[in-house]
Amino acid sequence: MPDLLDQLQLLAECGYLSDMWAAPYINEQVKQEQAALSPENFSGPSWREAVCRLLYFSLGALPELFSD
Repeated sequence: MPDLLDQLQLLAECGYLSDMWAAPYINEQVKQEQAALSPENFSGPSWREAVCRLLYFSLGALPELFSD
């Protein structure tokens, strides 16, 4: 099963995950490509990791608040 963060980073063409949060706001094509990903192609843990990391990068939220 592919990794969600890897796919999002690849589509955003970001060298660092921490730069990825702004890509959909900068590039409409990236936003459309990311929205076209099929949610069922990614595992639950992959979704949790992506949400935690993206919230942390964009809001400064603490990842441990979202852990199991």
